[in-house]
Amino acid sequence: WIDFSSCIDCGICVEVCPVEKAIIPEERPDLQKTP
Repeated sequence: WIDFSSCIDCGICVEVCPVEKAIIPEERPDLQKTP
């Protein structure tokens, strides 16, 4: 889950994410399963 207010598009979340294509480039908070 990405907090877009603190996201700086560093790309690390894409590198460490084990699920391919689980992270999309545009902000889609409606698709996120927020805890």
